[in-house]
Amino acid sequence: MRWLVLLLCVLIPFLTACPPNYVKEDRTDTRSTELGLTHAVGGTHWCSLLDGDRLFVGFGTKVLVLDPLTGQQNEEIQVMPLGSSGAVVDLCLHLGDLIVVLDRTAVARVDLRDSRDLVVVEVATAEQLGVRPSTVASIDGDLWISGHGGVVRAADGAHMLRGENDCGRVVRTSLGLAAPVGRTVKLVEDGRFIGSATSLQPWTDTFWMENGFVFILQAAGAASVGIMGPDLRERVSMSVPGAVSDAFVAQGRIWAVTSTEIIHWRIDDDKLSDPQTIPVKGAIEVTPLRENYFLVAGTFGRALYRIESDSQGKGDEFFAVTRAPGRIDLALGDRRRILASSPEGIWQYTAGDECELVNKSINIITLPTKSVQAAWGKAWIATDADAETGARAGSTVMIEGTFGTQLVSTQHESEVRDIELIDGDLWVCHEEGIAVLRATGEGMILRGALRIPGPILFVFPRTVGGGASYVSSLGGMGVCEWVRIGEPVVKN
Repeated sequence: MRWLVLLLCVLIPFLTACPPNYVKEDRTDTRSTELGLTHAVGGTHWCSLLDGDRLFVGFGTKVLVLDPLTGQQNEEIQVMPLGSSGAVVDLCLHLGDLIVVLDRTAVARVDLRDSRDLVVVEVATAEQLGVRPSTVASIDGDLWISGHGGVVRAADGAHMLRGENDCGRVVRTSLGLAAPVGRTVKLVEDGRFIGSATSLQPWTDTFWMENGFVFILQAAGAASVGIMGPDLRERVSMSVPGAVSDAFVAQGRIWAVTSTEIIHWRIDDDKLSDPQTIPVKGAIEVTPLRENYFLVAGTFGRALYRIESDSQGKGDEFFAVTRAPGRIDLALGDRRRILASSPEGIWQYTAGDECELVNKSINIITLPTKSVQAAWGKAWIATDADAETGARAGSTVMIEGTFGTQLVSTQHESEVRDIELIDGDLWVCHEEGIAVLRATGEGMILRGALRIPGPILFVFPRTVGGGASYVSSLGGMGVCEWVRIGEPVVKN
């Protein structure tokens, strides 16, 4: 009994004490956020370059390193962070390094000395270069960068053909260094007109002509493809229907690449004969690998191609095929998945996860949104009817709200394809990426922006996590989210 009394004496003070006050802790995460590209799939295989036993391929914003015998991928290089650049559209070798052109964004240099550890050692942005780059050439130890705004010699920054907005690859002609500008060819030094071509590919094969060129002269519905001498005088040509993206000479034949077929002719003295066609949807560039073998790359993905039957297999065969959603025309989204289609197939993308070809059809499609209504007002893509306000039709977003009227133009006058309201913000999809505008009492402010290979056709709100999933016409699909500044962005 005594032990019970002692126990009560010990416990009673605790039992009768007042419970401690509960203080609710504010666990709201107040760290600043920024728009990040957290997942991306697909894209276009724009270009390729053979270097001995390595085959470099520009795929989206990456450079892939393939085995040219098997097509197997051995390595990949993410040249710039996701969401900060255009696609890899041109490659060249210069003084032992790989030079990479990121469309209208930058030029990068990759150190090739250690084949097991390829490293980006230098990046020059469009702002630093003074041109928005699209192609590059190495000539006699000098690196020439061409694009929107002219031509730049990398060694000293000399800027030539200044102000020209469609400059192609610099080549050496018998008249001097020159570059295609639109449908003309001009001397780099003084801008003098010396010929007509939209593309010139140097040809050093001496069996027919030394130091000539394979040329493309593109028109609205067809192109002339043929051979020019070093003086840019046309020697022979053929007309090819549609748009020609690549032309070259290999194995005694001239080749032309369109989006529906590859055509090649035998070179017979002063004429082209024996036309042959290879049906293939979505080809952009073809690279000779060795006798009888080619790499075909484009919006469909990539593949090796064998012309004639040999000990390795039958002829007229594509193998080592890798498909990718590189071209998309239509899409439908439900916050979790996107169904996207093109003439090259139907793709299903689970946002932030897998993307695969599916045997489905799209009967109902999402149309780009040209105007929206919100609590803060309304916005629409400017048309010709808005010209008197100073707006540029197609590249300006008109906004009317409680703060008045505001005009928001895209950088470099990129065409706006779609605008959407997501969580109260205005998402603007354009040729070169995505911009997100947020309403304040004083007007719309830029909340975030991403440079993504485009054009961006659609954005769809996500079920969880906020942000949006996007669909690009030539840059695949992916997820944009608000991420904490300083934290890793890419999740895949």
